[in-house]
Amino acid sequence: VGARLLRANILSPITDIPTLNARLDLVSFFLSSEKIFSGILEYLSRFADLDRMLSGLVTIPKTVTPITASKGIETIICLR
Repeated sequence: VGARLLRANILSPITDIPTLNARLDLVSFFLSSEKIFSGILEYLSRFADLDRMLSGLVTIPKTVTPITASKGIETIICLR
């Protein structure tokens, strides 16, 4: 998600000053609280990349093979 989110933010940056200030405040907080930041990163790493999973579900392969069928089934199971 990181690369896609970065691309989206570059192509459509925040223009709302209160939102921008809130994000800057969070960055400052995490820079001053490295232990909390690393704990949150560790916790978030346990979650699947839902954006990638969902895009895999809506993409129709040109040919259905046992491998593509298996990947689709695995994605559905992970979403459950």
